[in-house]
Amino acid sequence: MRMAFLFLWLVCGKCYAQATPDDLYREFSAAYDRLDAAAVTRLYLDSAYLLNLYDGQPAKSLRGRERIKAYFESFFAGVRERDQRLVLTFRLVDRQSEGQERLDNGYYRLAAVAADGEPLFVSYGKFSTVVRPTPVGYRFLIDATSNADAAEFDSAGGWEIPPRQ
Repeated sequence: MRMAFLFLWLVCGKCYAQATPDDLYREFSAAYDRLDAAAVTRLYLDSAYLLNLYDGQPAKSLRGRERIKAYFESFFAGVRERDQRLVLTFRLVDRQSEGQERLDNGYYRLAAVAADGEPLFVSYGKFSTVVRPTPVGYRFLIDATSNADAAEFDSAGGWEIPPRQ
């Protein structure tokens, strides 16, 4: 019995040691690049909150993985219909630990690119998230976003995920 406990502790400890909160943002960005709503949705806990607080738009708050999935399916379908792709870059500027949870704050840059590779537009935002470790890596519990501009993103400091040139 003691050996079984030791084995489980080593395996679970290794899972958490290899999965960092930064991995979550890398996976999220890669899923955006593929317009893969299912992959994005897997990065949220079942009871997660998605809070969109953008100027000039009604606030939109979603709770639960199924509602979040429907949101991303609709969003990505619109991008596909316009024959575009998305390139998402995060800039994390602050990370705090509360128990096992991580509270992250930062900015993002979202670029839309035409099928021929021509850049169409770039938008910027800021985010605050609460992420929690699970046996398969960190997952979003709360994901709140709002407006920002290029100057805020460029002067924010922090670190970029994924690093882009």
